[in-house]
Amino acid sequence: MALTLVYGKRDLEVALDLIRTDYGKQTMDNARRGLDQLQAREAGAVSHRLEGAESDVQLSRYGIGLLTAINIILLMAVGVGHAKRLSMAEAVRTELEEEGVRLDRKVRARTRQLSALAAHLQRVTEDEKTRLARELHDELGAILTAIKLDLHWVRRKVQEDHPMAAERLTRVMLHVDQGIQIKRRLIEDLRPTVLLNLGLRAALCQLVEEVGARNDWQTEVSVPEDLPPLRDEAAIALYRIVQESLTNASKYSEARHVQVLLACRDQLLTLTVRDDGKGLPPDFDAGSTAGHHGLLGMEQRVTALGGSMQIDSSAQAGVRIRIEVPLTDSVLAPAEEPEKPEDQEPARA
Repeated sequence: MALTLVYGKRDLEVALDLIRTDYGKQTMDNARRGLDQLQAREAGAVSHRLEGAESDVQLSRYGIGLLTAINIILLMAVGVGHAKRLSMAEAVRTELEEEGVRLDRKVRARTRQLSALAAHLQRVTEDEKTRLARELHDELGAILTAIKLDLHWVRRKVQEDHPMAAERLTRVMLHVDQGIQIKRRLIEDLRPTVLLNLGLRAALCQLVEEVGARNDWQTEVSVPEDLPPLRDEAAIALYRIVQESLTNASKYSEARHVQVLLACRDQLLTLTVRDDGKGLPPDFDAGSTAGHHGLLGMEQRVTALGGSMQIDSSAQAGVRIRIEVPLTDSVLAPAEEPEKPEDQEPARA
């Protein structure tokens, strides 16, 4: 085509003769054969590359499958190990829970035993105090009274003839009177006779009045007159609680005003002892009375009655001890049965 155009510009006949020859066809056949060879060569190269790529893909598949299998095996191993660890942890947790339950049962049982022991010791102590107070009242009281009577008789006999001896006897009689007063005070501390004879209300009023007079306090006592009768153990426990509270206030609080309030409502007995002193130490834990033996003894007495005790303290408001005791059969005194009238004799006809 190029030659035809070149020759066509110079000599048209030459160009036409060139067209009539098969030079162009030969050239195109050569070009076509070259293209076929190139296409065949490229097809072979592509086929070879495809075969290589297929082999690489197959190898990759084998590798991926092998890695997947290894990962599955590893995951299974990790899962089995984790399951074993979970099983061991669950077994340990179960064992710890069972051990905790056993320890909790032991602690509860030991706490009940200690509470029962503390209550028993308090009862034994009160019984021993009662026995000792009775012996002091009966034995020592009788001895001191007899001594005082004999000394009074001797002084009357020797008063005229031996005035100095009478004076000495008078002095001895004063010492005997002091001994009698000490004996009475000891008996009241061991077992208040007012509590036994007049009840809790009179005993608390007398106790607060005496302690307030010794410490120069302004006291306030509120006890209902219609207080239900209590058992001796409950009455002495409440009395000892108030006594211990007043003792602590007199030792540590530096108070000026003390209140003792006793109320009874809805089958619940409430006792409150409040002072306006400096309060308990800053490190005192209101939820625990450990280390404070007086408060611990009070708490044990309240626990023995089936009640609860709450202690509030601050430097500005002093100490407030609130005790709540349910009026159960173990606290209330049993009702006295009315005496049955004697059978009357049948009237004679």
